[in-house]
Amino acid sequence: MNKDDLLLYINEGVIKTGQYYTYHTIPSQIGNAIYLYGNNQILDIVIFIDTSIEQNGSMGMIINLDNIYFQFNQKGCIELKNISSLILEKHRHQKQVGRIKDHQQEYLIDDENINIENFMNALSYLCHIEIELQMSIHEKIEHYIQYILQDIENNNYEDLELTSQQNNQIHEFYQNLDIIQTLDDENYQYELEILCQQALDFFDELQLDSEEIDILIDIQNQINQKKEQDFSNQQKYYDDIMNHYQQGNPQIFKQVKSMMNMLGIHEDDLKNKSPDELNQYIEELCQRFGVSKSQVENLAKKFQK
Repeated sequence: MNKDDLLLYINEGVIKTGQYYTYHTIPSQIGNAIYLYGNNQILDIVIFIDTSIEQNGSMGMIINLDNIYFQFNQKGCIELKNISSLILEKHRHQKQVGRIKDHQQEYLIDDENINIENFMNALSYLCHIEIELQMSIHEKIEHYIQYILQDIENNNYEDLELTSQQNNQIHEFYQNLDIIQTLDDENYQYELEILCQQALDFFDELQLDSEEIDILIDIQNQINQKKEQDFSNQQKYYDDIMNHYQQGNPQIFKQVKSMMNMLGIHEDDLKNKSPDELNQYIEELCQRFGVSKSQVENLAKKFQK
């Protein structure tokens, strides 16, 4: 690692507030920073970040080729060669937190003053350590869709030429993500599950291939499997209720109706339908629940006996 490597990865993009200085322009307040959270033996300072409101060096980072000295909510010194793991906590409506572990302890840095995601990415490149993301499955959908869209815009996929329509689709994805962020948790999850499949279809249309897309595919498979299992559980519950009802338990009738309503199925909707009309109804149910057609067909047949 050399100075150019540090300056390339730990650049001005890592700060949210304050000032970024390189070894060419180290300001006078560096003395106060060294006194408060540095080391008098520091040599060859490459980067100094001053995030203090007064710009007096009381808060920020001092970085050389060996160490990162910092003071935010926590004070510490991270020896670059001893970093063993990088964890990024990225949860909705919460501060992002970077967890940097070495052989002795763990350091926490949030995103109040530092763009912690950019900073963690920089450490990942410099130390050749993958970042472990701590997010819910829906937060990962949001994260990886944004990541892939940014890669597309930054021309990180070779030989990719977008049409004006495809550029508009990318803009729409960003708009949808912004809108989804404003929703309550239930609708946030629901809309992201829909957007995940739409994004995968778009990436497939562009014939893209990447590790991030593979992660999204795996997430989509998990969602589909959960929906299949949920639907199977609902169907089993309905079967149990219907069995009681057919054995002469009239008190169960309300539960049968409740189960039908929960699945969005109404008995009158299935009566006297032509084969084509029934098939269309089943297709709509499949789209609503994200389940296989065969499962809905099996359930629908119960109402035609």
